[in-house]
Amino acid sequence: MSGPHRTRRPPLPPSPKTRHRRLRDQRGFGLLDNLLAMAVFSISAMGFLQVTVASKGLHRENMNLEQATGAARQLLEDMRAVNASEVFARYNDDPNDDPDGVNTAPGSNITVHVGDDGENAWSEEHEAQMGTEPITCNITFPTVGGQVREDLDMPELGLPADLNGDGEIDGEDHSDDYEYLPVLITANTANGSFVVHSVMTNR
Repeated sequence: MSGPHRTRRPPLPPSPKTRHRRLRDQRGFGLLDNLLAMAVFSISAMGFLQVTVASKGLHRENMNLEQATGAARQLLEDMRAVNASEVFARYNDDPNDDPDGVNTAPGSNITVHVGDDGENAWSEEHEAQMGTEPITCNITFPTVGGQVREDLDMPELGLPADLNGDGEIDGEDHSDDYEYLPVLITANTANGSFVVHSVMTNR
């Protein structure tokens, strides 16, 4: 024998107050989602911008270093093309001993402009055409008081060393009788330096 039959009542529709609360909660979740999305996008954009700026800076530094390397090596080749006995006179910082007359040689500080193709601009007219940042090349010899010396403590140039080949290391001036002349070329850019070391042979 079954019990009394119960009729289920349909659920009552939500009251206006309940509907308003649900709509408000939904709008709140939508605003929160948008804020979180904007925050994530901002952080990602900032990270991408930082990486891009750092990459461009590194590329520029590498390019400047390559140009400095090219300038130093080209200057070294130019020095090797000169009669070895005149290298010191042409590339020291005293204009009075220039072989072709006072102040006619390059000297010890040379400004070079290097183009994107690696070409060096030695003249002012060529520099204007290149439009690149200048590279200053400094030339260092084993000197003191304008004299080439063997007895200097300059390990970066391999000294002390016998430069005139007489089997002795003395404190005399060997500006005119050196057979070996160490040279150090430092090419300086805004982002660093490149150093080339070599020895000129006058034999």
